[in-house]
Amino acid sequence: MKHLPLLFIPVTVGVIEYLYVFSGRGIFLFLIALVSTLMVMVITGKISQERALRKEQKYE
Repeated sequence: MKHLPLLFIPVTVGVIEYLYVFSGRGIFLFLIALVSTLMVMVITGKISQERALRKEQKYE
């Protein structure tokens, strides 16, 4: 927790400095973030299930 500001302050300053790049594209950026998050969750779940199944079969 003590290092958290080091990670978020530079990103926030960068976004504020280049706000003109993001203006008018809020919905598009939100959709990109949503789709990419869902993709990561699905792929991670599939890989975890596959690894658990292989581990289970290995010990049978």
